[in-house]
Amino acid sequence: LILLAALLLLYITFRPLFKKSHHEKAKVPHLEAKELILTEPKPYKRIAIAVDFSKMDQLNITNAISQGGKRAHYLLIHIVESAGALMMKQEIQDFEFRSDQKNMEKYVDDLKSKGYDVELKIGYGNPKTAIPDLVNQYNADLLLIGAHGHRGFKDMILGTTVDAVRHRIHVPVLIVREEIQNS
Repeated sequence: LILLAALLLLYITFRPLFKKSHHEKAKVPHLEAKELILTEPKPYKRIAIAVDFSKMDQLNITNAISQGGKRAHYLLIHIVESAGALMMKQEIQDFEFRSDQKNMEKYVDDLKSKGYDVELKIGYGNPKTAIPDLVNQYNADLLLIGAHGHRGFKDMILGTTVDAVRHRIHVPVLIVREEIQNS
């Protein structure tokens, strides 16, 4: 039984290295380009912005506003991830929730004072499922979400919220990365 399990593990590990992909079977590397038929782009009217009170929020909000201007309606989304929020959901009233609520209201007040139509929504638990739930309920045209830049092994261990979110929604996702200063 142990030998069979070891053989199965070896098979699962090394099979992808020897399996030919569908792209290798094609005789031509790419399909032929078709003529482009350009239409006037539909402006984004309902833009969801995921915020986490990091330095990425400024970039996320700025990029969102550049997409929708003052004509769009914005939804700021934040997920409370505490153990209590995971269990109690919207019934939680702990320090983290109150602090997050206060921070969200500050963002909303700042944006409204500048003439933007904005509201907030707080989700609870795992951002990988809570963000898509809120975006889908809001019926957004676009989601902006920040990427924090961990790669490789860290992604394998922690998973990527961005990747999980984009698979659960059916609208375009603008992934905002931190700007790198050349000096």
